[in-house]
Amino acid sequence: MKNVARYVGFVVCSLIGFVIGYFLLTGAAAAYTSVLVSYHLYLLLLILLSDQKRTVALPVGQTFMTHLAFLGVLVGMPFLRDHIPFFGIIRLLVPALAPFEVKWLFSTDKVPEKPSTEAVRTVPADPKKKKGETYSIDDLINAASAQDHEMFLAYMRQPNRTFSRPGRGIREEYGYWLVDLAKKRAAIAATVASSAATASSSGATNTTSPAGQ
Repeated sequence: MKNVARYVGFVVCSLIGFVIGYFLLTGAAAAYTSVLVSYHLYLLLLILLSDQKRTVALPVGQTFMTHLAFLGVLVGMPFLRDHIPFFGIIRLLVPALAPFEVKWLFSTDKVPEKPSTEAVRTVPADPKKKKGETYSIDDLINAASAQDHEMFLAYMRQPNRTFSRPGRGIREEYGYWLVDLAKKRAAIAATVASSAATASSSGATNTTSPAGQ
């Protein structure tokens, strides 16, 4: 049903752009307004028809700049309309770019509070390697403590999130973050163990030295 609504919405938004461009305005104003209005109406419709509550997959600054890049393409088309064959027809298809921006900027994933019933996905044990050991995102999230969850929420409030990527959902980003956290904790534990072993060895040497004398 929602797919039908998307197709109908595309046609309606294109027709709105057509009416603006051919009947309500003239000249450059008609070209720019018809493209921008039809595109943003369809973009809003796609967000409203989402299956789940959408969250921004990028930091606010990057989201704003990415949308500006899409706007640059939209504005560039009317600006070059005299050099674009069949521009009057092409501008009716401009709303078709909206699904790409929605997929690029937004994600339907969120950090689950309970075990997920979705298909199991994985994250690499070493993000720098394309192949190798992987961890199940479900297992990582299920094993995470309440403290881990609070730490991740604090990480999400940072302006520059280390594991954020275009198209990567929040849930997947959580998996990458948990792998990195486990590595840091393992490194700290190894350092503490090494220091304890060194101190123990040093103490044993000092204890046996008088006997040797």
